[in-house]
Amino acid sequence: MENRNGLVVNTRLTQQQSVMLHWQWSLSCRLVRSHLARIKATIAEAVVAGLRVLAITPHVAQRLRARGGSAIDGSLNRKQIASLAGVAPFNVDSGSSRGKRAIWGGRSALRRVLYMAVVSGIRCNATIKAFYTRLRDTGKPPKVALVACMRKLLTILNAIATSSTPWTAPAQVVS
Repeated sequence: MENRNGLVVNTRLTQQQSVMLHWQWSLSCRLVRSHLARIKATIAEAVVAGLRVLAITPHVAQRLRARGGSAIDGSLNRKQIASLAGVAPFNVDSGSSRGKRAIWGGRSALRRVLYMAVVSGIRCNATIKAFYTRLRDTGKPPKVALVACMRKLLTILNAIATSSTPWTAPAQVVS
């Protein structure tokens, strides 16, 4: 019997029908799990390839993949992904007083891996190195500049995962 919404109600299944439905359900669950595993593997490969292009050591890329790298799948915008990793600046304001901005929360393991990746990137990657030196030249403290580089690296990786294209360094503008 069907209700007014077209849904079947008050039915009884035979043992054979019940077994068949259970088998179909378990088969579809296995198919969904295998598709999700393939999608996650593709995303992880893109992230690892992006890190290698950015001249970050492979063991850092593997640790990022193992420790929550699935967050970098291109489904979040730059502010959301920075907050998820714990590198977004949050205000410490109360009433009319304005405090310093600070980072907290997020995935600490991902933040630790990003920190090491940025330390490596400052030495080996021209884009990250130029960004860091520009921040230091404007008077930012070293840790603040490192966190800003972590956020920039995270944004680059998210863009790579979103577009599914390898990262290319921007051309140097000569003025």
